Amino acid sequence: MLQRPQSLLLALIPLIMACYMLLPLWSKTAGPDAASLSAYELVHTRQGAEVSNQPVYYLAGLALLASVLALVSIFQYGHRGRQMLFNLINSLVMVALLGLTVYTSLVQGNGLFSPEVQGTYGLGFYLLAVALLSNVAANRFIRMDERRVRDAFERFR
Repeated sequence: MLQRPQSLLLALIPLIMACYMLLPLWSKTAGPDAASLSAYELVHTRQGAEVSNQPVYYLAGLALLASVLALVSIFQYGHRGRQMLFNLINSLVMVALLGLTVYTSLVQGNGLFSPEVQGTYGLGFYLLAVALLSNVAANRFIRMDERRVRDAFERFR
């Protein structure tokens, strides 16, 4: 049952979350100042020297939690209701991760220097949206399977 489309989509989520934790999420440059956000830290540098380093381990923790929930959900293929519940919780975790990433970049990152200059989001940020869409698509395939099983059971009766 691991070859079903929803299992493949759910298996994609831990890979995307690993990329999220490794790739830059946000960066901003204005004159001699620069700031960058990763899943672990928000770093502010001025002329190449580090001015401040704020840890943001909660981003990496939520990404790890989303990966674990996706892996647990894959192996719940015998219980589609439970699998949909894990996917719902995973969607909530990823939306919270998306919100915290935006908050950290816009409020904390832009507040470091030159608030009128907006930063740019990196590939890691956009991969989070792909993971969220993958989770939604997997849930849709699970519901389709549930409907097929229910219809087949009713035809059998």
